[in-house]
Amino acid sequence: MTRTARSWHGRTKAPLSAQKKQNIRQRNACGLAALGLALGAMTGGLGPALFWGATGAAVGNSLDPGD
Repeated sequence: MTRTARSWHGRTKAPLSAQKKQNIRQRNACGLAALGLALGAMTGGLGPALFWGATGAAVGNSLDPGD
């Protein structure tokens, strides 16, 4: 049974669809980009804000959205 097989591998629910994973990645990227922009702007102006915003977006996009 599906529930038994999942429990053998430490899973409790069905895996996420590709669309749901992409939505989570986009949400992570936007959130971390906003955080990077805010922190960069507070510490050094436009240049650092853009750098940390882009870095935040890249990191957010690379995070594993889970199962």
